[in-house]
Amino acid sequence: MKPKTTFGCALLALSLALVLAGCGGGGGGGGSSTPGSKLFIADGGNRAVGSLINSNPTAGTFAIDRIIQGSNTGFGGGTSDHLSLPSLAIDAAADRLFVAVQSNGVPVFDQAGLVTGNAAPSRRITSSVNRSGIIAIVNFFKLSLDIPRNMLYNADNAGELQAFHGASTLNGPVAPNRIIRVDLGAGVPLNSTFGLAIDSGRDMLYFGVNAVTIVVLNVASGLNTGLTTTVTPDRKLIFSGTVNSFYLDTLNDRLYVAVGGVIQVFDNASGLATGPVTATRTMTLGGSGWFIFVETTGNRLYAVANNQVVIVQNASTAIGSVGGTIIAVTSPSQFGAVAVKP
Repeated sequence: MKPKTTFGCALLALSLALVLAGCGGGGGGGGSSTPGSKLFIADGGNRAVGSLINSNPTAGTFAIDRIIQGSNTGFGGGTSDHLSLPSLAIDAAADRLFVAVQSNGVPVFDQAGLVTGNAAPSRRITSSVNRSGIIAIVNFFKLSLDIPRNMLYNADNAGELQAFHGASTLNGPVAPNRIIRVDLGAGVPLNSTFGLAIDSGRDMLYFGVNAVTIVVLNVASGLNTGLTTTVTPDRKLIFSGTVNSFYLDTLNDRLYVAVGGVIQVFDNASGLATGPVTATRTMTLGGSGWFIFVETTGNRLYAVANNQVVIVQNASTAIGSVGGTIIAVTSPSQFGAVAVKP
């Protein structure tokens, strides 16, 4: 049986071991002695971020401990699909969470593990660029943090990259410090993105474009094409099947790519050559449309889609048809991103 609860504030009378806390308004937890949350899930359908204290729940239990939701959060109003909240970026050591809300900017929550209810963000980043006299609002679609350099990268939904320096303290309207536009070659438009990741140690940027390609840019921290020029990728990795999302494990130089219901895993990611790539191994989850995250300390892969979460143990070696802790919520949710602290 799949344990169920909701992201809303109505506690359903279910004959399951459930805990639902933090449905009231405001604040970051105050003097509560309750431990901080570690697992964060963006629910675009409900304009909410739900979080769990236990990032590795056992079968038969699922506690939504905190829910950030409401008019003060900066998540926008009304209803929409997962694209309302298409990305999370977390600075685990600082306990700081960045939430992409497309044209509504990036609400930033300090002490993220304690934030609950209709809480205002600690800061909110917005940005615009001047395109030949026309001011265009930056669409924050896919985020990635270069934590050692304190930089926030954004890939908008049309495939332009913006870099913001001093990420930990940014607030209000800010201009991008750098803009990166990628040239895919003659006659190949760049019209969409499915993910973004920074390898800080190797100073490489991985950028998912046009459903089947991840381009890799070296010396990422120094790239700045502006709006009128482009850069040629150092590598173009081409995948078999339409990619929904990917996760770069920089500690182990390993790339996880979600294609339909299969997770393709590539060792030695920084050494993959341009062209079609062959997976080192695959994990079959079933379903489709997974957004993934790997928590390397616990060696677990997290996959979210629609109203489900799947947690796969031993991510570094799992192969074939893998079982996992499957969690579902009863509300009409559209999970679009997941992030986990050790």
